[in-house]
Amino acid sequence: MAATTPWLARGPQPQLWAYEIGWKQRLAPGLTLDTAAYHNDYSQLRAGSFNVNNMRCMPSYNLPLPAGSPPYAECYSPVPLPNQYLVLPATLTNDFSGHSYGLEAWLDWQASRQHRWQANVTRYAMTLQTSATNVYSWDSPDSSPKWKGSVRWSYTPDARTELDVMARHVGALRDVLFGQSVPSYTTLDMRWAWSSQPGVQWSVTGRNLMTSRHLEFVSEAADVARTLIGPSLNFGLRLQY
Repeated sequence: MAATTPWLARGPQPQLWAYEIGWKQRLAPGLTLDTAAYHNDYSQLRAGSFNVNNMRCMPSYNLPLPAGSPPYAECYSPVPLPNQYLVLPATLTNDFSGHSYGLEAWLDWQASRQHRWQANVTRYAMTLQTSATNVYSWDSPDSSPKWKGSVRWSYTPDARTELDVMARHVGALRDVLFGQSVPSYTTLDMRWAWSSQPGVQWSVTGRNLMTSRHLEFVSEAADVARTLIGPSLNFGLRLQY
């Protein structure tokens, strides 16, 4: 990403007022609940002013694009081309404000010596606004998942064996930037570990099990290729001295 700045705004600096409240309680022997709520107010956020008709993708490979595509569309093609970057002549300002808020809850239950359950859920939202015209922000309210959550079961039958199973869900990123999105996904992770002797542990870890290859990340600046994450299996050996 290359951007030229005719002048750098010397106005007010970005400001944040953050408010948070939490509550933790032992509901029963071995069972605890931890919750938190927060609200953040932002002002004088950095913004940019530019004319989209001046944006260019350099170097250009003269790919055939759909009719009506902007001149920079080549940088957002499904297959990234080598050494390309987006030229964006821009003027920096501090014209955006906004707020974010959310809730977090964590439940921990030690059901017995061998069994432990943990669950968490997160709700997040963000809004941005400006009274100026022809300005943009590199922050998108939909660039973070609104919902995330997981459930984990840990089983320790004896002092030498460990088993962890976790199901997790990540909500969709509906607009990372320039209309790019990442669908929601739900997946399963597992880990088994066994200590053959003190200080020696063998393990097998599986991630993204029982799901197909999926997208988890998109670069706002289109400088990183889209990568699909699939199931994986790792074998480990840990030695402690």
